[in-house]
Amino acid sequence: MEPSYLDIDYPDPQDEHVENISLEVPAVAHMEILSVVSNVSPLLEAFRCAFNGIESLRMNLKFKDLRYSLGEKSILDGVSGEIKSGRMTAILGPSGSGKTTFVNVLMGKVARTGGELNINGIPAEMHTFRKIIGYVPQDDIMLRELTVHEVIQYSARTRLPRDWNTKQVNELVDSILKVLNLEHIAHTLIGDELNRGISGGQRKRVNIAMELAAAPLTLILDEPTSGLDATSALKVAKILRSISHVGLTVVSIIHQPRVEIFNTFDDVLMIVPGGRTAYFGPVRKAREYFEYHLGFAFEPDSNPADVMMDILSGRGKLRNGNLQSFKPDAIANHWKNFGIEYISQGESVADDAGDYFSVDTMKSIAKKRGASFLNQLWNAHQRSLIQQARTLGGLFMELWVGLVAGLIMGIAGKCDEMYHGILISPYQRILRA
Repeated sequence: MEPSYLDIDYPDPQDEHVENISLEVPAVAHMEILSVVSNVSPLLEAFRCAFNGIESLRMNLKFKDLRYSLGEKSILDGVSGEIKSGRMTAILGPSGSGKTTFVNVLMGKVARTGGELNINGIPAEMHTFRKIIGYVPQDDIMLRELTVHEVIQYSARTRLPRDWNTKQVNELVDSILKVLNLEHIAHTLIGDELNRGISGGQRKRVNIAMELAAAPLTLILDEPTSGLDATSALKVAKILRSISHVGLTVVSIIHQPRVEIFNTFDDVLMIVPGGRTAYFGPVRKAREYFEYHLGFAFEPDSNPADVMMDILSGRGKLRNGNLQSFKPDAIANHWKNFGIEYISQGESVADDAGDYFSVDTMKSIAKKRGASFLNQLWNAHQRSLIQQARTLGGLFMELWVGLVAGLIMGIAGKCDEMYHGILISPYQRILRA
């Protein structure tokens, strides 16, 4: 029989003998983040221009009971919450819990089978605003023959407002390079397995830069820290946090984060296998909820994020020494019945009034984004010429193979047949005499 939250003797978090459970970022880390934020200022003017000078334009997402099923199998089951602009939201959960599915459903890449989505308080779909939404996939999507500056520049030319001139585009690209600390490798080739280029951490930042080149209102990332060492991953997380201070809505799937990375986020959505919500709220309250409301044990020298991942997987340990722990479904049921109210205590309630002006403005701006077909064709042609010029060895090899193959076929065509077959009726008429 699963333990009930009523059977656990919870200590009072306000008790002076209870250890400090806050996950707030230490003062030193705050200073480091602020130093990064100061470098975001070059983006402000470019983004302001991209949104017709409207500085207050934001994209807030509120969803209720989002569901997605494949036949009888439920992949996402009743996820509700709110993702706010100017904040960075993490999506955390074990493999197969539905993190990527949630992002795909939210963005409209796959049609949800249930639930509602509001943007700035108005029922709407995110794919309507896809031109002002940036999506950074987990895998690199860059052309290896181009430099860092060229990759970002081509993305900007294709996705920025059509009336922007070359100077404006270049100024935005330079600002992005500065904010993401890519200036020193701006003219370095991306590279591949054979030709040395930029590092893995730099590639992650270039992927982010390509989406920032579209001057988006929302930035969604699929595991941007995967495959990176701890230091590079923390650097990426701090940069994302600084970007959110511009007013962007930043949502990121994370996997096995170190505590410093976890602390850079403002809010976190935790999902258990089956696509159900286990927690959705401020990062600073996450440990308090699992430790003092559900009764899970957190060792003093443990990484709270790792402990919570174990809890979401059904392997958490209770403080009362009971080896039997909450199953993932029980954790999800507890959140739905009691957890939401517990976390919402003391938190400000958002105004649900619909902002029709901002939604209409975003639709108008999205319609004017993106280069025309002819400009896209010209940009693709110029980019292809650069690729060919930088792979002359491969081009000459293709020409040589074609020349030799044609020469062999030409010589063989002047000789008699090397093989004679016997045709049967009714094909005997075409047999050579």
